[in-house]
Amino acid sequence: MGRSGLPSTDEEVRALLASVVDRLTDEFEGIYDRGSVSAVVDVSAQELSRGTVKPFVPVLAERFARERLTAQAQAEGRLAKVVPNVVFVSLTGGGRSEIGAALLARNAGDSVSIHSAGSQAGSEIDENVRAALKEVGVDLSEAFHQATHAGGARGSS
Repeated sequence: MGRSGLPSTDEEVRALLASVVDRLTDEFEGIYDRGSVSAVVDVSAQELSRGTVKPFVPVLAERFARERLTAQAQAEGRLAKVVPNVVFVSLTGGGRSEIGAALLARNAGDSVSIHSAGSQAGSEIDENVRAALKEVGVDLSEAFHQATHAGGARGSS
């Protein structure tokens, strides 16, 4: 690991992603086999590594892959939905989906599963969106944004 505690080599990233596969394989035992989990983690990591979040790819790939596996298992009827899903989608990339998701999360808490997506999303949440939400007491430090892809799901805010 580098001095910052972030992975500094491709070998370190691969080792961290292998640990992600181990954890998610255990979490989805009886639902998905290791190969299926590994494929989702790989795709998630590849999509995330295109942006400026490269040092954080292992942790973000784990979150993204967990959400994808959960959504897929729920869609297949292999995992019960305990709360309704709400998806906010922005077609312009202006941050509206993040704002909607963050405000609902603040007001609804764990009573809904909240996701945001955008067809023209960047690799990071717009700083103006962060600033506006900070003014009303909403912290987006744990949020990440991912462009939608045909047939794909995206991570939550």
